[in-house]
Amino acid sequence: MKSFKPSGASIFWGCGFRIGRCGRLNTEEDIKLGHTEFFAVDAFPFTKDEWEGIRTISHRVLNATLANDDLSRKASFRELDDALNDLRRKYGEHPVLLETLADFEGSTSRQLKLYRLATQVAVRHGLPTRSIRVSLARILLEELGDGEAAAQELLACQSELIACSDEDEKTEWSELLARCRIA
Repeated sequence: MKSFKPSGASIFWGCGFRIGRCGRLNTEEDIKLGHTEFFAVDAFPFTKDEWEGIRTISHRVLNATLANDDLSRKASFRELDDALNDLRRKYGEHPVLLETLADFEGSTSRQLKLYRLATQVAVRHGLPTRSIRVSLARILLEELGDGEAAAQELLACQSELIACSDEDEKTEWSELLARCRIA
């Protein structure tokens, strides 16, 4: 069974707040003060209740994965896929939904397709791609041994990383890039 490494949207459990240009949450206080940045396409349009449902189901997938319970994992993943598809019907093709599905997908080839589609949708709407590209780079490097393609994904989000990431995210990115260069 493939190991599970949550990343990207799967670990961002938004609460109905909007995300500014660098992927940072605009809090209610920010909005009151007018210190917000919004996209034409909302970076996180989902309600707190909608995302809490996704979070609950994704925890079931994670717990079943960690318990090596393939039957429960498959059932929970189908439930997650259905819930994400419901949100896709409501909000359209959205990179957060695609990235979340990819984060929990068991098939490497399907993960690659979903992360690439999430990147394309995010780029088309001017949304952040760093978490998607880091996840994609990790798959390319760790599952396929393609350090060159992984490095290209990381370099494609370097300016976003510099402008919008904390030190832990920069360290993770740098370590992954270093691994790409020796692969």
